[in-house]
Amino acid sequence: MARHDGKDNLIPLTTDKAREIGLKGAKASAQSRRRKADIKKTVSEVLNNEYTMKDGSTMTGAQAMVINLFKIATDPKNRQCIQATRLIFDLYGVKTQTREEKRLMNAQVELLEARAKSMHAMEELNVEDLTPLARLLEIHERTANSEENTTD
Repeated sequence: MARHDGKDNLIPLTTDKAREIGLKGAKASAQSRRRKADIKKTVSEVLNNEYTMKDGSTMTGAQAMVINLFKIATDPKNRQCIQATRLIFDLYGVKTQTREEKRLMNAQVELLEARAKSMHAMEELNVEDLTPLARLLEIHERTANSEENTTD
């Protein structure tokens, strides 16, 4: 008579079969780790390499990405402007910043604006496009300050 607990058709695993299955898993895990390490190395190289602009100035890949992120965030016609703004806020930790950190972030934004003004090679980047983001940061700072005052 068959058992009703569902264990009557289980075949015990031999040590050779278990070793074979374990080897497959180890090989797949090693391959995955190598792939992730290669991706991390490539991204690091792209972000840290220096690139020469048309006017002869140089900038790192990270600086170019930040400028493009600000460009997307300040373009209301771009479909990703909200996501870019959220990413900027997440990167800067706007939600958990102290007043001093907010001042530092505003100084960094002003520095970025000054750098963008000095770059003649990026003709499509209009520095005036960064002013809506600065206004957005001010509004966010005011709302955060008003929230702090209401919780006190």
